[in-house]
Amino acid sequence: MQQYRGMIKWTQLAIPEHMDMIRRERTMRSIPQKPELDQQALEELHYALQEKMNDQEEATIHYWENNAIQTIKGRIQPAPGVKPAIKVVDKAGTKTKIEISLLLKMN
Repeated sequence: MQQYRGMIKWTQLAIPEHMDMIRRERTMRSIPQKPELDQQALEELHYALQEKMNDQEEATIHYWENNAIQTIKGRIQPAPGVKPAIKVVDKAGTKTKIEISLLLKMN
């Protein structure tokens, strides 16, 4: 025990399992979280998605992947599958499949 300004301070008592839990919690807190969109932003995103898909215009899409915001530019096509998704084809012809739930913004 140490004495400081007349108050007794206890040294930290923690077992290794608690220290492991604390380290894991600190690691999880430092991982960025996916931004949540409100209802109006979701509606605008779906409207822009339908418009770009119908007109076959090139779009810049911002989406969430690997705990970071990714950006891709290309033409949008519907992607078959169980989960709602789109397929983005860039100028080089590379196809990228993105789930609708991961979309954040579209220009």
